Amino acid sequence: MMRSLYTGVSGLTNHQTRMDVLSNNIANVNTIGFKSSRTVFQDSLSQTMQGATAPRANVGGVNAKQIGLGVKTASIDILFTKTSFQTTNVNTDLAINNNGFFIVNNGGQSYYTRAGNFYFDAEGNFVTNEGLHVMGWTADKTTGAINTAAPIEALKISITSTMEPKITKEVSFFGNLMADAALGESKSSTKDIYDAEGYAHRLSTMYTKIGDNQWLAYTSITGVNKPNPPAPNTDYIDGNVKVVSFDPSGKFQNVEDLTTALSNLDNVGNFFSSSPFSGHVNLNAQAAAGETIAGTISLIDDSGTARTVNVTATCTTGDTGAGDAEWQIAFSEGGTPLLTVPYTLASIVPPGDDLPALTLVDGKTVNLSALTQKVTLTANPSNLNIQSSAKIDASGNFVSASYPFTGNVNLNANGVLGQTDESVILFTDYNGAVRAIGVKATCTKGDTTGSAGDAEWRLEFSENGQVVGSGSYSATSVAAPGGNNLPTVTLSDGTAVNLNGLTEKVTVNAAATALNTQAVTTGGNTALSYTPDNTVNPMPHTINVSYTNPTYGALTQYAGGFNVGDPYQDGYGAGDLTDKTINAAGVIVGTYSNGQQLNLGQIATCIFNNQQGLERAGSTLFTKSNNSGDPIIGEAGTGGRGTLQAGVLEMANVDLAEEFTNMIVTQRGYQSNSRIITTSDEMLQELMNLKR
Repeated sequence: MMRSLYTGVSGLTNHQTRMDVLSNNIANVNTIGFKSSRTVFQDSLSQTMQGATAPRANVGGVNAKQIGLGVKTASIDILFTKTSFQTTNVNTDLAINNNGFFIVNNGGQSYYTRAGNFYFDAEGNFVTNEGLHVMGWTADKTTGAINTAAPIEALKISITSTMEPKITKEVSFFGNLMADAALGESKSSTKDIYDAEGYAHRLSTMYTKIGDNQWLAYTSITGVNKPNPPAPNTDYIDGNVKVVSFDPSGKFQNVEDLTTALSNLDNVGNFFSSSPFSGHVNLNAQAAAGETIAGTISLIDDSGTARTVNVTATCTTGDTGAGDAEWQIAFSEGGTPLLTVPYTLASIVPPGDDLPALTLVDGKTVNLSALTQKVTLTANPSNLNIQSSAKIDASGNFVSASYPFTGNVNLNANGVLGQTDESVILFTDYNGAVRAIGVKATCTKGDTTGSAGDAEWRLEFSENGQVVGSGSYSATSVAAPGGNNLPTVTLSDGTAVNLNGLTEKVTVNAAATALNTQAVTTGGNTALSYTPDNTVNPMPHTINVSYTNPTYGALTQYAGGFNVGDPYQDGYGAGDLTDKTINAAGVIVGTYSNGQQLNLGQIATCIFNNQQGLERAGSTLFTKSNNSGDPIIGEAGTGGRGTLQAGVLEMANVDLAEEFTNMIVTQRGYQSNSRIITTSDEMLQELMNLKR
């Protein structure tokens, strides 16, 4: 009788344990990351009343007679079953798909959790709501590289994190240039590039068709140190000038630097001559005292400022009949005398003297010797041979330029109606920009007999497809024998261009039509070069240029419209951290104000060989035990570790329907065991009543 009492007690005790487990599950039904438990029973020891006997000759075997002594709790298992995620839209809330745990640390001990309600504290530490540090790997601050083979550490990301600028080293051009574009037609694209300090410079590239399957790519870069106006005969003008060539099928062929010297336009629309002060200066050796001759030299200095030097030659001593007159030449600027030089037969060394070097009123030097051959004193009339414009560089030397569009423009007087010829004029304007004017000759009236020589022609000058000037020509309209001058045209931005400076005359005769197309010469270098003007010690930068892009393809010349996209470049300016996101691998990606993204760190996760062997530590934390094994740490989504999902939290895996059912079963079990005790008590009472 006493056995049944104690058996009932064991049933009550263990069902109470099960009820405790169920109540804890239900209490944590809304606990983030909570994992429910279950109670597993097994029978306790049994008292053997009689042991089993083996079968004998005439008697069969007899089973043992045993009385169980109750129930005991075999295990309380943690159930790591899958559950649903709750959407929070908080980018630091995390959940693990499938297996794995987050690793958190209080500075001395590591814990493991499925609850991913983390945040960044005031110092940028990534922590739990109880301040435990979330563990992982910190990324390289410059490259964003993450070494997941390194030991894990507490993640810390400062909100004041700044991304260093990256200098632009690569530029790729791509898109399509219209195959049937007219000579001189242009299309441009722009893109910001970045220097070593992170300053942006606008890179603008204008493509101008200059021949069959050949385009000029003029690239200008803002915010750079450059001569103003820039010196001619240099590859670097306001940017860089390339010649892009295509094969007959329109596929990109090659690109080279333009090495042809470009003519330079001054601020009034005239081209600089290669010898703007030509011939020699002669002073009349038979002049009378007081005879004078005056002129001016118009200059543009290296800063782009127009200057005027007045020149006055005066006979100071008249000829005595021996051709021995004496002269002096006085130079002045704005009424301020600069220099006076005497000239006599005795002082001039044959074949003549050079003009002197002047110092202008602001200290700039002008070397006048380049403007003339020599100064002579002869019996010929005095002549200063002064032209209207010239240009000096920073050293005071005059700039020389060649003519890309030289010789006569001839139109065939025996032309056929509709006959055309095209060319393009390239030059550098006063602001240093490369410009192109398309030239098209069209026969508007054919020769009436084929040999009458009465064909009529029209020349049209255009910029980017827009006509900026024209002229009609015939054998009777051109001035014989030299022909007519080319006109002055006004470009779209108001720049005047005196085309007469580029050719001798326009003629109409029986010779073939010839526009003296410019012969473009190229070199092999394809890099862009510039020097920023916004640094204390500006250093030149070189950018590698490619006309093929691994993503968008190469620059092409096919039929259809222009489709020149903004070029690709690999640089960026400095940026401040504006946002952080976490991807499926647990990588914390920073977004910066410069539009760039950089890996800041990576959250570590782990798995265990026996996760049911973990011990609860409160606050939805677990610690490892002797039976769980050590954590196997690695990246989320690898080695059996689940991927991460941001903006959600893992809900408790408590199934209330199941828990309530188990609670009813537990209650019935408890009631049944209590009946064992009361029944046994009543039986004992009956035994006691036998005495009466």
